[in-house]
Amino acid sequence: MACWPLHQKLRLLKSDGSTWDLEIQHPFAILEVLAKTSEPFQAVVRRLTREHACSQEDPLGLVLYNDEVTPGRSIAHANMRKCYCVYWSLREFRKNLCREEYWFTALVARSSEVRALDGGISYIMRELLALC
Repeated sequence: MACWPLHQKLRLLKSDGSTWDLEIQHPFAILEVLAKTSEPFQAVVRRLTREHACSQEDPLGLVLYNDEVTPGRSIAHANMRKCYCVYWSLREFRKNLCREEYWFTALVARSSEVRALDGGISYIMRELLALC
């Protein structure tokens, strides 16, 4: 059993006073699931723990990255498909951070919804970090 629910909702307050429940994948929960179920990832974790003894005094470092992406026709007049994607990884992956398979998706949110929030993507990042 996971310590954290894999899928969680961030309840966010929109500029108009209404709320928006944004579904996310909790970074620690997906890390735990992968470490328990994926043999290739278990090998990565074993290698990581040999190189870095994680403790309260020296924890693993969470790295977050966000980007606005445009699927399909990016030059369309009214592109309603733009999304913000937030990815995470571990600082200790170091040289492997340039490899796509070492980055995990925390959330995908339509840009139009993000713009309806006071603070936009910064507000979402703050709330996501509060869970970690």
